[in-house]
Amino acid sequence: MKINNYKNSDDLYSKIHNFFTIDNYILIFVIGSIAGWIFETIIYLFRYHQFCSVQCVLYGPFIPVYGIGAILFMFIYYKIKNLKIFFLIAMFAGAFLEFLYSYCQEKLFGTVFWEYNDYFLNIQGRTSIVHAIFWGIIGFLFIRYLLPLIFSITEKISNKVLKNIIVIFIIAFMTFNFIMTFLTSYREYERNRNILPKNKLDVLLDKYYPNEKLQAIYCSRIKKNFNNIN
Repeated sequence: MKINNYKNSDDLYSKIHNFFTIDNYILIFVIGSIAGWIFETIIYLFRYHQFCSVQCVLYGPFIPVYGIGAILFMFIYYKIKNLKIFFLIAMFAGAFLEFLYSYCQEKLFGTVFWEYNDYFLNIQGRTSIVHAIFWGIIGFLFIRYLLPLIFSITEKISNKVLKNIIVIFIIAFMTFNFIMTFLTSYREYERNRNILPKNKLDVLLDKYYPNEKLQAIYCSRIKKNFNNIN
């Protein structure tokens, strides 16, 4: 497969402009989520010398914060059209996204997937200046290399019917995935606060998704103090 790196920024800018459709948003989100999972899994392997699928949803190798970041980066570059300025904005946008994701996860479920208390200039352990720089680099690499690759892949899917089938399948699967992730995580949160099952769904969740199974699925997840969650 020949990949156009779009060394001419005007060509890339024009391509992004024509890429703003719902089906392409879905593809960008999924590919970005998978790319983030690959990256984080490799980092975990090198850091802890053991394999851990650092997924953030119940089913599959996805880290949604990277998928959301990919869409955000594409919008930012489209508005900025300058990689140097884009790098600086991507730093703060990525750090804010990371902070918000961690904050909402902790408030809803009493868990987090990362904790940066030992890093210089961290903000509540949710992000830091080091990770802000990291987001700038990730954003640059995404715009410069991964986005052209995504363009090349999507251009190969010339059959509109096939593309629509793929997108519909992705939407259905990811919707189910997010719902189940929320339900199982929130039920775990209730169990940790000694809240008994309130209905048949809770009973099924307790049976098929006990704490031990969820901990095995989310092997990199960190539990917080549930008693301090409002």
